[in-house]
Amino acid sequence: MKEWLETRDYDRVIPEYTYGDSRIDFYMERGEEKFLMEVKGCTLEIDGIGYFPDAPTERGIKHIRELIKAKKAGYHAILAFVIQMDGVTEVQPNIGTHPEFGEAMDEAKKAGVEVWFLACHVEPDTLKITDKNAF
Repeated sequence: MKEWLETRDYDRVIPEYTYGDSRIDFYMERGEEKFLMEVKGCTLEIDGIGYFPDAPTERGIKHIRELIKAKKAGYHAILAFVIQMDGVTEVQPNIGTHPEFGEAMDEAKKAGVEVWFLACHVEPDTLKITDKNAF
């Protein structure tokens, strides 16, 4: 992921950045703009749609709440799903497994947190991001 971010227009990319009470996956800068990005790997597919999480994740909810705070503090806040399978281009919250994650994701969208779906091409030893859809 860091390598992919470094091919974008960011001046700085720092992994494992402490923000609030969490360690967020990436902090980036572009000029005076500051970005925080939390990355989730999606490996569950049903009928061509990715779902996250595949198990309850209190930590995931905590990270989403930190992104909401960061957005309110003036950061660009991004929740990115790396879709680790070919042919899937979107991710929905798996409310059957963890309804609270879906609620937190809805709150994040309403607060202005960007949600990215990073489609990938997967081979036994490689994973390459091929497309980005943002909502």
